[in-house]
Amino acid sequence: MSRREKAGTAAILLVCLILLGLAFWRGWMNLLQIAALIGIGIGFVGGTLYLYRQLWEEED
Repeated sequence: MSRREKAGTAAILLVCLILLGLAFWRGWMNLLQIAALIGIGIGFVGGTLYLYRQLWEEED
């Protein structure tokens, strides 16, 4: 991963954490909802990466 990719990923995660913190602070979401949202996101990204490797990656 290049420096630019790492910086971009860190910036996106920081924005997401700020928004989740704001939602918690304002009372829009509780900790269980935030944990569920994070879990769904991790599952979606992990599943997408797994399917990409299994189905669409070219054989060498």
